[in-house]
Amino acid sequence: MGVAEFEQESERLTHISLNPWLYDGTLENIEVIQYKLTGKCHVCGFPARHHRDDCVFSYPQLYFASITRDNVRGGEDETNR
Repeated sequence: MGVAEFEQESERLTHISLNPWLYDGTLENIEVIQYKLTGKCHVCGFPARHHRDDCVFSYPQLYFASITRDNVRGGEDETNR
């Protein structure tokens, strides 16, 4: 993964972390609007900018999940397996 790809992935994960309600298919539209207006994460209850470390929408958890996903797929390099 080059620098440009890493920056794109980082921006994508940051957007997901700051707007977790947009990426949870279990929420109804009205719930999405309510969480967006309050700015709180629907999973951990903290403000979206300050998730709990163990929240699935925190940046570290999203990053670790993307690493795991890349390792399962094998990535571009066979040494990741």
